[in-house]
Amino acid sequence: MSISLTCAFAQEVDVSANFSLSETKYSATSTSSVRRHGVSFGYNFFSRSEIEAAWIDATTETKWAAYESNTFHDTVLSLNLVQNFFSYAASFQPFVKCGIGSMVRQVSGVVVGSALPDAGSSSLTGVLGVGFRFRAYGPLSFRFESVTYLTEGVLSTYKDNFGVSFGLGLLL
Repeated sequence: MSISLTCAFAQEVDVSANFSLSETKYSATSTSSVRRHGVSFGYNFFSRSEIEAAWIDATTETKWAAYESNTFHDTVLSLNLVQNFFSYAASFQPFVKCGIGSMVRQVSGVVVGSALPDAGSSSLTGVLGVGFRFRAYGPLSFRFESVTYLTEGVLSTYKDNFGVSFGLGLLL
């Protein structure tokens, strides 16, 4: 009994950092860009299961010629359950994750020469994601994931805060 329990518990820590950048150019003077970066700390309590604490910082800037300029700055703190499809020792590890967190959003901008009053909000958010890790060398891994933050936990808001990121992980 003792041997099977020892094999069942992974007890490893995974630290990851990720980032993404996208830009859309509608014309020479109208653009939209998104920058996201974050870190996560995961504790693998079984060979395929992990509890992850994550922090994401995202900035979206939209400029429409001389008419409008908006900036949305989101910070998300979340606690997630990550379920791997293969053992944590495998080189290729597809996973799904779900969790709960808090999203803080700050909004600022200018419309036709007039500054908008800065506004902000804080809301409960659900977290859904899929991705994979590829163990490259020893404790180093590459991580790719697609995550959505569900505003106030409402599933129909999955398109509102969706992002894809790439990063590096380190198994401690």
